[in-house]
Amino acid sequence: MEILLEVKNLKKIYGRIAAVNDISFSVKKGQVFGLLGPNGSGKTTLLGCLTGILLPSSGSFDWFGGADFDGARKRLGALIETPNFFPYLSAAKNLEIIAKIKECPENRIDEVLKEVDLFDRRNDAFKTFSLGMKQRLAIAAALMNNPEVLILDEPTNGLDPQGINEIRNLIIKQQQAGKTIILASHLLNEVEKVCTDVVILRKGNVLQHGRVSDILSGKLRIAVSADNMELLQSKLSTLTLVENVNLKDGMVYAELQDNANISSINKSLVEAGVDVNHLVQVKTDLESEFLKLVQK
Repeated sequence: MEILLEVKNLKKIYGRIAAVNDISFSVKKGQVFGLLGPNGSGKTTLLGCLTGILLPSSGSFDWFGGADFDGARKRLGALIETPNFFPYLSAAKNLEIIAKIKECPENRIDEVLKEVDLFDRRNDAFKTFSLGMKQRLAIAAALMNNPEVLILDEPTNGLDPQGINEIRNLIIKQQQAGKTIILASHLLNEVEKVCTDVVILRKGNVLQHGRVSDILSGKLRIAVSADNMELLQSKLSTLTLVENVNLKDGMVYAELQDNANISSINKSLVEAGVDVNHLVQVKTDLESEFLKLVQK
């Protein structure tokens, strides 16, 4: 697959703080690439460097195989932090201003409003929009120049479940239309649902990098409950083929080593005097992987 972005040993230093610390990765055409990490992990700073808003302290990055950056930037559409629109102007009028700034044809306005499902509200003032609609208009602004790469910084931040679902479907729709998407988020569940690849960040450092499917295809994970949960957790922790035992939401979760299976674990618990009433395999999720990395 064609590499659209190559990042090598990128750093952004503020005094004694490394907001971005020696980060390297590549983004390939057609990916939905996630930058995942809690607030303060360096996601927005990294995107600022990659879009020319901030100057890196060291390291390098190349868009589109080393193309001239000014030319490359015209092939990007970015939504970074809070978008600014004129509250008393309509959606269409606000996009007319964006079109002039980006030197885009104004006939793109109706097209992008349809893409983000705001065409019926094109003549309504921005101040009348819900938070989700405002975020979709911001994405419409990023799409005005018909970019090859769409960069979204926390696009679902502050939205209700319906708004999150609308943005998620919009991201999937844009990928299906052939765009490459770089998505920064602290919402693990959303990254897991839409991203093909991910870099997990913490305090400016890369904790893990790879395909989401590879990160989630690790060890077998089980959920167990018993009449005596304290005894269950204690006995499960002593089994040699079991690791990462923790109690969450009234269940005990654990990972099994490669040569273990659910039947043998159940047998060992029964022999240890634990009255097991629930034992199932559960899908490994990105949240569990992320928490393990952070704890390490």
